[in-house]
Amino acid sequence: MNRLDFFDSIQGIIYPEMLVQHYDQFLALKSIVPDFNSISVTNYTEAGLSFNITYKDSASKNYTLGMLMNPVVIYGRPISVQIINSKDLELNLFIQ
Repeated sequence: MNRLDFFDSIQGIIYPEMLVQHYDQFLALKSIVPDFNSISVTNYTEAGLSFNITYKDSASKNYTLGMLMNPVVIYGRPISVQIINSKDLELNLFIQ
């Protein structure tokens, strides 16, 4: 899935403000979420974005959790990703 398709699949994006201000965070999300049922923005501040991700299967969720064992780096800049909540096939992340 290319970047445009990925961005279009996320519910709750406020265009263009969110993408302009938090482009690196959206790229970080794309790099750690390989396959999903849905992604929605649940909170938006100048500091960062909160996302709710529902996965198609546990392997996809486990991939994301494995990716978070290492620093997420976009264009040489570390991006902070915090797990807010995790249950079944769902993750809530805060990315700044």
